Amino acid sequence: MAQFTESTGEEAALSWAGDHVRLINFGDPEGKDWLAANQFTVIEDAIRATGAPASVTGAGSMFLVHMKQTPPRNYRDAYPTPDESRRLKALLDHLYDEGCSIISTGTCTFSTPMTEAEIDTLVEAFKSGFAKLASMG
Repeated sequence: MAQFTESTGEEAALSWAGDHVRLINFGDPEGKDWLAANQFTVIEDAIRATGAPASVTGAGSMFLVHMKQTPPRNYRDAYPTPDESRRLKALLDHLYDEGCSIISTGTCTFSTPMTEAEIDTLVEAFKSGFAKLASMG
């Protein structure tokens, strides 16, 4: 049975996993859901601004960076080509050099103990990494 939290009239979005539905309250800038969703959007914006051949999928605090221009729709679409694997490795190496580490598949999560400072550091590392990817071709 799906669970749903009613909106308070503020801008909000739904996040679901299995049979559970959550409301992400964008009107609460102190809330971790808002912070994660906002930074997810900033990462998507960085991809567009740099022209990097990448896309992001996910919801809430968990997302996956794909080295594909268009977000994949299924497993077959998501499977990386050798060139996409090379670009992902370059991005992972760049993130590591910037003091950030994400899962080797390009998966990343924002956790409750993270503050805005840690998330900002990760987002800035992604931005500069996407710029490098865009120059790689």
